[in-house]
Amino acid sequence: MDLITVKYNQRFDKEKEYILNFILGEITDCKINYRKTDKPLYQIIFANDHKITIEDHFFKESENLLEECQIPTDFVAKDIKKYRPQIAGKYNFELTEIISFFGNGRIVISDKEIYLGSDLFASAFYLLSRMEEIIITKRDNFDRFDDYLNTLTKFNLNKRPLVDEYLYFFRKFFEILGVGSLVKQRKAEKFLTFDIDEYKKYYRFNLIKRLAGDLLRRKSFSLFKKTLIEFLKVKLNKIKDPYDKFAYFKELARALEFKSIYFVLVANETKYEGKYSLKDRKLISFLKELKKDNLLGLHYGFNSSGKSLALKEEQELLEKVTKRKITKGRSHFLRFRIETLYENLLANGFSVDYSMGFSKFMGFRAGTSLRYPPFNFKKRAAYELEVFPFSLMDTPYLNLLNSGKISFDLFQKELEELLINLKKVNGNYCFLLHNSSVSDSLDEFLKRKFLEI
Repeated sequence: MDLITVKYNQRFDKEKEYILNFILGEITDCKINYRKTDKPLYQIIFANDHKITIEDHFFKESENLLEECQIPTDFVAKDIKKYRPQIAGKYNFELTEIISFFGNGRIVISDKEIYLGSDLFASAFYLLSRMEEIIITKRDNFDRFDDYLNTLTKFNLNKRPLVDEYLYFFRKFFEILGVGSLVKQRKAEKFLTFDIDEYKKYYRFNLIKRLAGDLLRRKSFSLFKKTLIEFLKVKLNKIKDPYDKFAYFKELARALEFKSIYFVLVANETKYEGKYSLKDRKLISFLKELKKDNLLGLHYGFNSSGKSLALKEEQELLEKVTKRKITKGRSHFLRFRIETLYENLLANGFSVDYSMGFSKFMGFRAGTSLRYPPFNFKKRAAYELEVFPFSLMDTPYLNLLNSGKISFDLFQKELEELLINLKKVNGNYCFLLHNSSVSDSLDEFLKRKFLEI
């Protein structure tokens, strides 16, 4: 097996080992020989003596990673096409702009050495570790990390999977240095994921709540009348329940050739839960049918991600009903703290979490579309589980479209930009939909756009 030697400065050695293992593990299956040095550089040295040299700017502001001074206040963008147009043309660079939060942007490219002044490893660590979500204590009205405070959002970079872009450039660098054969091929993963917050719109005795909400909270007699008529049509089997979109989801996944995962909400502790019961025979039959062709996961309760015992109880109940081991999950309302969620998931045998995504925007909350192991700051090592990010959720855009705060044209433009960026880096497609998000026009639009993939 080919051997690659990697030299790196011993300062923050465990953090560098984490990100080097992830980056190089995504690129190649070669054996890596790691060596610590005192030089402020990373060097990736190949058997032909060609090398990649990157300046080490790994969090020089303080010896404590979790201080506010470590959060970037700017970024550097350098275009390879501008500095080396012949190289960019010869090796067919579809991406040419390298963005980094640490370093100076210097680029020197030859067929024997590539030198970068931008510390891509520090930038990738910053994004994947989600250290800013620990440093910044301000939360939104649901006690979540505020999307508006995310570094990528602040710089309008949230629709670019920057870590995936770094991997793209490294693969190109391997090719330029004559070791392109060491790059392993990857196939993009494609998932539609569905959060079942409400199984039916008209379930048990919730009609009274809906009618009262129309009159008292929304103060609309027309909505009251519309809800009542719709309810009667559903009960008389004139129309399907508006939230019964599961046949449509099945057909969409089949047409796209995407895998499907359904996250089932078991908790019944707050007003944001308890919209259905796993004791309901029709629901039990539905879940048994659903699991035949789809993956199932737990939709952790509103308060459950920070409570190991609550997670265990919900997990055991869903396993009892479905007769299936539940090891995948996502937080309800995307409400979690990374300091506690992953510890609690590991304690209960979960292997993959799908909560990493924006609640207000589309894009890449951790700067990547790829599965990755989250970083444990206490142990200074990777957690033994995976995070699978999603890049688009339907509900924020449905609300914005319905309220007129965003036009359909602008939504289409943003979605097309995201999908183009994913395609360039051969990234993973993972989208979050709700059966309780009712909009025929949005459904058809998303289906058309997804089919273009």
